[in-house]
Amino acid sequence: MTKIGSTCGLAVAAAAALLWVGPAQAQQGQDQGTANPSGFSPSVSLMGTLGSNPQRVPGDTTRTQFVAATAELPFSLRSPRWSLAATYRPDYQYSRDDDTLTSFDHSGSFALRGTLSPRTRLIVEGDAYVSNELRGLDAADAVLPRTRQIRGSLDATLRQQLSARDTISFSGGYSQIRFPNGELIDSNSTDVGVGYGRALSPRATATLSGIGRVARFDAGRRSRSLSLTAGGRFRVARNTGLEFSGGVLWIEEDLGEGWRAAEQPGFTAAAGISHSIDRVGLRIRAERDMGTTSGLGRATLRDRIVGSVGWGTNRFSLVGLAGFARNATLTATDAPTPSVRTLTACGSGAARISPFVAVVGTVLYAHQLDEPLLARPGTDTFRVSLGIRLQARGESLSAAGGQFRFESITRDARVTC
Repeated sequence: MTKIGSTCGLAVAAAAALLWVGPAQAQQGQDQGTANPSGFSPSVSLMGTLGSNPQRVPGDTTRTQFVAATAELPFSLRSPRWSLAATYRPDYQYSRDDDTLTSFDHSGSFALRGTLSPRTRLIVEGDAYVSNELRGLDAADAVLPRTRQIRGSLDATLRQQLSARDTISFSGGYSQIRFPNGELIDSNSTDVGVGYGRALSPRATATLSGIGRVARFDAGRRSRSLSLTAGGRFRVARNTGLEFSGGVLWIEEDLGEGWRAAEQPGFTAAAGISHSIDRVGLRIRAERDMGTTSGLGRATLRDRIVGSVGWGTNRFSLVGLAGFARNATLTATDAPTPSVRTLTACGSGAARISPFVAVVGTVLYAHQLDEPLLARPGTDTFRVSLGIRLQARGESLSAAGGQFRFESITRDARVTC
């Protein structure tokens, strides 16, 4: 569910959560992950963690103490037309109560952004991790047991300015998740999309988009979907942005007996609002689309509601996130995957005590409302962490220590704390 000890690498996402007033601004915020325009600015964190039910055993509230050592190795490079930001994060977690929980995890990410011409912009982003923890609202649709997994994703977007008022974009993405020990079901998915935007006024833009997704699971299972939506983005006030979209959604699933159409309502929708006040950023987003339940090998109809708040100064930074996720079975079978509903909340903070040292902390709570295949109500997870971070001089302060990520199917709305 979360990756203990992941630290200042969340500066990119924290900046987006604090400063976001629209998809374009979110991407700009991710460009500004460090104070230095280019170069290498490493940091190292040492965290102590107390967690309950770390193995997701139903009804078990045993507490386990962890010590986590994390290194943050970011690199950034800029030119007049291109920027590259890459980060590698090794993370060692030691549990003195249970040797089976001790693990050495790896994660990394990169973002390449460039201007091909005055009217054409390219964005390529990727991330990967090897861990004992499913990370983020996008991955952890159920409070699953700890198990080794490997996950990676790659997304590319090409934006073309057709005129002063018209923009078209083409996007593609690929992601996969593997479980080396074989406890859960491997899967991969491929997305292809096209979008169009027309500025109606300095404050309003109308949008049209189409996104296709194909997912493949072990044992020959497959699913596919197509969504067509219309919507808009509005600048309600100087510091307030609003966006919404809605449309039709076709979903089919093949569990080895041929394609069957989904029995759920065939619509997709998304809405979001953001507001910033001085150093405070607020954001709420809700959406419905096709997803998967990680490790269970089924396509689902996915509903999400996520809210976040961030506050930051040169010495203090705080980020909080709360979310509700629901994954409902699409087609009737003899052994259907049950509906899965999850409540999650997390918060993280950092306080700079010198140019080179910051105190960081995080708190996490996850609660399963339904009875999925691998867990039952009572499989709650609670964690609190506190530690110190040694960082390069001039590095941006970020609230970091634990990670949850909400990722939209449109790939342009990500919130992390």
